Amino acid sequence: MKGLKKIVGKGMTLVMLNCDKATFLLTKREIGNITFIELLKLKVHLLSCKYCRRFAQQSTFITKQIHSLSIIDPNNLKLKLTDDQKTCMQHNIDNQLSNK
Repeated sequence: MKGLKKIVGKGMTLVMLNCDKATFLLTKREIGNITFIELLKLKVHLLSCKYCRRFAQQSTFITKQIHSLSIIDPNNLKLKLTDDQKTCMQHNIDNQLSNK
């Protein structure tokens, strides 16, 4: 019985991610690509972790806000926010959080 527990335990560590790794993969997925195996592990983790699902929603929302404001300078790819843009983004985040 102990041998079976060891085998199952090792198998679970190959499939399951902790929250640190899951949030890393969520961020990596937003700015690039993740492998098929990483995607599978991420989906399994998200099925059972409401905190990482929330992080994914918030991260996606913030990314969409940034792109909708067109604040990325194509010449040097640095993010530049005016005070008005910061206020607008904060307002949108506050509204989003109050609707949850």
